[in-house]
Order: sequence, then C-alpha cells, then structure tokens
Amino acid sequence: MNLDYEIFPSDHATGATAVTASIFGKNKRWGTILTVMSLALVFSRVYCGTHYPLDILGGMVTGLIGSFMANRLWLYMDGIAGKLVTIWAHLIDKSTGA
Repeated sequence: MNLDYEIFPSDHATGATAVTASIFGKNKRWGTILTVMSLALVFSRVYCGTHYPLDILGGMVTGLIGSFMANRLWLYMDGIAGKLVTIWAHLIDKSTGA
C-alpha cells in the first residue's frame, strides 16, 4: 500500500456515500440502486488493496454526516436564498431606474 497517497478516510467512500444518502432521502428506488453501486465501489477499494476497511468505514461515516448536514443546511438556505434574490433584484431595479 502506498502510504504517501492513500489516506484516511477514503474520498471515494465519502463521496459515494454522501451522494447515495442524499438521493436515498428523495427517491428510495434510485437510492437503493446507488447503495448497491456504492457498496461495490467501496468494497473494491479494499479488495484492490487501496484502502483498509477502517478507511472505508471512516469515509462512509464522513459521507453520511456531510449529507445530513448539507440537507439540513439546504432547508435553511433555501429561504435565505429567495430573500437574497428579492433584495438583489430590488437593488438592480433601483440602480437602473426601472
């Protein structure tokens, strides 16, 4: 194993788990399909000797936490984004004299 490159946690496991968890929360069918694909991906990383199982577990936990936080933050930011767009449009209209 090349310790200069492969580090804890696995970026592949983190990304695959985060995307899968986010999709699973919106669409169970696609989430199930992505879960199978993600598990195949992360197990292949161990099989090929690129990561240790703990690297994969750490990446999966990081991905789940990241997905949870992003989904919660999105609910909060969605309302703020709408308000910012309204304020921005008002400022643009005011500056152009419209």
